[in-house]
Amino acid sequence: MKKTLIIYKPEYTELAVKLRDNYRAHNHEAANIVSVEEHDDIEYAEKMQYDEVVFIEDTDTVTVHDIESGYTNRVPVSDVFYNDPKPDFHEAFSSRDELSEAWQELTHEQKNHELFLKQKALLQQFLSTGAISQAQHDKSLRDLREKMGEME
Repeated sequence: MKKTLIIYKPEYTELAVKLRDNYRAHNHEAANIVSVEEHDDIEYAEKMQYDEVVFIEDTDTVTVHDIESGYTNRVPVSDVFYNDPKPDFHEAFSSRDELSEAWQELTHEQKNHELFLKQKALLQQFLSTGAISQAQHDKSLRDLREKMGEME
């Protein structure tokens, strides 16, 4: 389980609290917030034995720093929020005919989005089983978003 320190500017207090609560709800060992006015450096997180630091840059962007590897990645806020899984499109139907009919009713964009979600879940599965590194996951997800025109 990861210990995460979330560092925020005072104007982003509400976002920091939401992110902390989201991490705690998804089994992080510890997720704490601290204002940049108190601490704004990685050394503090290292001293306090955190695994990662999330710097909230603005309402749309965070920088995530992995303490052990030293890897830093700038990502959209949505990438660091854990989402409770929605039922898979395919699992929502009891028969193959229902699925086929529903698939036919989707627009091209909706079908592409469903395919994107499947690919994204597969990348997450590879990451969680250790088949790929965090860096490989992040690069592949960026490439997938770019190629499919997704901003989710």
